[in-house]
Amino acid sequence: MKKTKSICPVCQKKIDAELTEVNGKILITKTCKEHGTFSATHWESPKVFNFAEQFDYFKYFGDANAPKNPEGCPYICGSCKNHVSSTVIGVIDVTKKCDLKCSICFSTFDEHNVDYEPSREKIVEMLEFLSKRSPKPPALLFSGGEPLQREDMPEIIGAAHKLRFMTILATNGVRLAESPELALKLKKNGLNIVYLQFDSFHDEFYEKIRGRKLLKTKMKAIENCRKYDIEIILVNTLMSGVNDNEVGDIIRFAA
Repeated sequence: MKKTKSICPVCQKKIDAELTEVNGKILITKTCKEHGTFSATHWESPKVFNFAEQFDYFKYFGDANAPKNPEGCPYICGSCKNHVSSTVIGVIDVTKKCDLKCSICFSTFDEHNVDYEPSREKIVEMLEFLSKRSPKPPALLFSGGEPLQREDMPEIIGAAHKLRFMTILATNGVRLAESPELALKLKKNGLNIVYLQFDSFHDEFYEKIRGRKLLKTKMKAIENCRKYDIEIILVNTLMSGVNDNEVGDIIRFAA
């Protein structure tokens, strides 16, 4: 059906692989000379797989003038000039400070006692660097920590907006719930999308994972964003046997 590349799950070496349709599923099969043959489900639905194959993102976001990739690119060359794709969404961590103490957080540690917080001038340098890339990434995601721990976050959004980036803000929603004025200021400065942490409709989950009851806070943050026509994307952490039974409810709520 299709040949591709994969890695051996034992030694991590790059090896040849093949995609085949078997019993209504797309399987990936690969053989390592040292560790044998491995097979796993690649896609559950051949119909969806074939649909997805139509979309070649290298074609949409790549450099049409890039020379043909050298042998081994991109596996051995680092970030070489021959890469046919480039940054689609730039991600900038603006702080490591946070007003929550989530037990599952991979971004902060040591009770959030971290000093990383680039100056606004340094962040503007990052924005200008990305704006000069060819092709230029269409969107920027500001992350952390909790970005809204910075008082100058609206001004940073404004700087990105002036450089004609779509702006996305990843947030737990606490500050947005507390201050509709902040939501308005962010909107006026060019914020397009709030990437809102939203895990559950039950405070028991938030207390266990996020350290405090947050459902009313989440709903208030959504209310304040909708008031000023800020688009919202709900982002949830699913835990087996804890909140995975809420997937349908969250999707219906988002719709």
